[in-house]
Amino acid sequence: TGAFLTLKNTGKLKCDLGRTCDFELSIGNEGENAFNGPIAVVNGMVINNSGGLLDANIVSISPPLGCAVEPVEMPFGCATDLELAPGEVRRHKITVALPEKTGSDRAGTVRNCAMIGEPGILEQSGRLQTDRPPVGDGGDSRPQHDCHTIELVQRKKQCGGQRVLVNGNCVCTTGKRWNGRRCVGKGIAPPA
Repeated sequence: TGAFLTLKNTGKLKCDLGRTCDFELSIGNEGENAFNGPIAVVNGMVINNSGGLLDANIVSISPPLGCAVEPVEMPFGCATDLELAPGEVRRHKITVALPEKTGSDRAGTVRNCAMIGEPGILEQSGRLQTDRPPVGDGGDSRPQHDCHTIELVQRKKQCGGQRVLVNGNCVCTTGKRWNGRRCVGKGIAPPA
């Protein structure tokens, strides 16, 4: 029957906005023959509450995808040459730096979606519409598509120096004041 490429997109179920987040693309050959040829790899994070794409810088891809120009931001699409023996799986760990906020200015969820297929899918995908499976012509050459949902968590502000969080500001407790390092003496310190 030939080569048959598969795609799995896995990773953390929860990531903090403003921090890094890891996921893994696994490209496998479930066919009886080796695969040796060009493929396109497309990946993007679709913001569930707005439908827009989340822009994020790529910190690392290990091992590299092997594209002529290795992607440096999400969403991305690139072409690479791939060799896979029957039953072989190649895993690529991708680390992205998430923005402090999503386009909707709040935490929520994203669908991290990836697609592999013939290099022509790069032209067909337009603005990298990775949240919907591509239309294939059937057979072993149709594009493969996989998504997983990530909950984006807004980190809580941390207060140091014996301060407490009040209405979004770090303040000293009643009877103390801020000396630049910690709460001491009398009075309430101004917000930091």
